[in-house]
Amino acid sequence: MRYSTLFFFLATSIANAASINYTLDLANQKDSPIVTICSQGIDSQRWVSELRDASNYIKPLSNNLTIHPHSINVSFSNVDNGCFKFQIDGKSFRQRKSRSRWMSTVDSAIHRYQTGLFNWRPVNEPSKVQHQLTVLRSDDQSLSFPFERLVESNEKVTYHLNHEPSFMSLPFYSGNFLTHDLKILDARVQVAFLSPHSEEHRRKIERWLTTCLSALSKIYGALPFKDLQITVLDVNRPTAEPTPFAMVFRGDGKNISFFINRHAAEKEFVQDWTAYHELSHLVLPFIDRRDAWVSEGFASYYQYIIMGREGILSAPNALKRLRGGIQRGLENHSSTAHLSLDRASQTMRQTRSFRRVYWSGAIAWMEADIELRKNNSSLDQVIKDFNQCCRHEYAIWDSQQLAQRLDDVAPIKVFHSIFSKLESSKEFPAFHSLLRQLGAHFKSSNQVEWHPTSLGTDILSP
Repeated sequence: MRYSTLFFFLATSIANAASINYTLDLANQKDSPIVTICSQGIDSQRWVSELRDASNYIKPLSNNLTIHPHSINVSFSNVDNGCFKFQIDGKSFRQRKSRSRWMSTVDSAIHRYQTGLFNWRPVNEPSKVQHQLTVLRSDDQSLSFPFERLVESNEKVTYHLNHEPSFMSLPFYSGNFLTHDLKILDARVQVAFLSPHSEEHRRKIERWLTTCLSALSKIYGALPFKDLQITVLDVNRPTAEPTPFAMVFRGDGKNISFFINRHAAEKEFVQDWTAYHELSHLVLPFIDRRDAWVSEGFASYYQYIIMGREGILSAPNALKRLRGGIQRGLENHSSTAHLSLDRASQTMRQTRSFRRVYWSGAIAWMEADIELRKNNSSLDQVIKDFNQCCRHEYAIWDSQQLAQRLDDVAPIKVFHSIFSKLESSKEFPAFHSLLRQLGAHFKSSNQVEWHPTSLGTDILSP
């Protein structure tokens, strides 16, 4: 009797768990897909999307749905069974959404959308709601979504969506293009080639990405995600750089979009810092854009450290590149010297203070790493412990929340003092002593001698 009661309780709890199931039909209406949303245990009538103008591109197909400028209203009844339906005007969406200046013309057989078009969430959504997406497709249709794949067949693919509040609409694609899965440790990375590429070129790109992902895993022996969507497109202008532009998108899932120079050699891709920088962003949770110096500084610090550990750069060259980035940040500082780093970070698009913001932040993380290693720890270890215990406490973190939590898991408290002092300062942070502690001695901006120290060896070793 006791076990029967327990089984009944568990079965009832599962049955009563709040859930939202999305069905996206891309098989029959490729340019105007139909979305059906069915919810259980949700009584909210007002629903919103992370894509602010998403309601401009949908048309109701059920009587219980009303479209408003930035939201939708749903009136559930027994007749509706907790479901509502609408159609996406994909053609209008793609015409009115501006493309990146780096994006090549995507073939007409490839349809580009954003997750915010279908991923509507109820206002005041209960915690731990289960979200699942089923995408219906035709046999000849490829899909690229930034979510964890659960089940896949020729007719449909089922994805798991995070239950945390969504804050960013991510790109997804359907149509005629090639995809390939990379398996790195226990993570699955889907690479979607959205521009035509030869088999030889695709293999070159896959080897490059595998090298970068493997290098990232050596920060603390694992990758900071289980599933990742990577999209690869050709740039639409001449460039000497292998990867002139890339961007990380995060919300319900994770995407990195790489815009590449197809004519670059594999060695040029591997030795370029861009992929290491973008991938490093995923080691931390999403940081409020007003505190961009924290996230961009972290990625800027680690991009060359990772390359040094992997042997892509020698230790002197890794330190030389780190010093070069910091020097560019120092040179950029003068134009916003009247602003605190916090303010320069908030206005960097207007003031063009990107380099000051990025490399001031990198110095903060380097200082923290050095102090931790002096106390028998490391930034690697603290970030690993933080990710295991705390990264999902907030969907979006600010600098002080992050500093407090890092100090909680670190053996010594270093982050709050470093972050607080730096973000309120108008001065460019001191860095010469920090580089000397790593064994770097600069005769000039282009000449560096590395006299290995225990700190420098530890930081630049896998």
